[in-house]
Amino acid sequence: MDEFENGLRLLAEDSGVQVYGVDYRLAPEFKFPTQLDEYLAVVDWLQGEAGKTRGVHTDKVLGGGDSAGGNMTAAIALRRRDEGKKNIAGQILFYPEARLPFDTPAASENNSGYYLECNGIFSFAHHYLPRGTPPNFNGCLDLWFRPLRDVGVEYAHKLEKAGNKVIWHHFETFTHGWLQMTAWSYEAQQATKKVGRDMAKLIYGA
Repeated sequence: MDEFENGLRLLAEDSGVQVYGVDYRLAPEFKFPTQLDEYLAVVDWLQGEAGKTRGVHTDKVLGGGDSAGGNMTAAIALRRRDEGKKNIAGQILFYPEARLPFDTPAASENNSGYYLECNGIFSFAHHYLPRGTPPNFNGCLDLWFRPLRDVGVEYAHKLEKAGNKVIWHHFETFTHGWLQMTAWSYEAQQATKKVGRDMAKLIYGA
């Protein structure tokens, strides 16, 4: 969690919300659903008596994450809904891996050269949920610098269509992984602080 600490502290400071980092075990050594189970255990803990002892409003527990963590956050929201359990109060997603971006312009435009590569995404998915040999994906470079750009926008629109309140931003000059860059990048700091203010709006209605 060390590489995310600076960004998470900024979120906490600008939102006035307690922020907890979930250090789950990783694939390929630990397969699905280990990661979701560990994430869900933290949500249950915060929504229960343990959360109350720490001053957590148990009806206002958000989930959040970047990249694969965004994927997991969306997945636990669906899983809790399907299991009839108390759901998280909202999702804070940074460039989420909402689905595999096989067919999106962003995937072909930004296949390589900007920190995260599409072949890497498919390899991660293969290790997490084995489904045969991960595909190759070749393309060229273009603007916006994030292969997951389009699936994140798509997911935001789907949430809105389903009747959810959605606040979303497109930081067009950033690469994938910018939440980890807040210790060195003023622009990443300001973007993270903006998300923190959005968290306050979602929780406090400010």
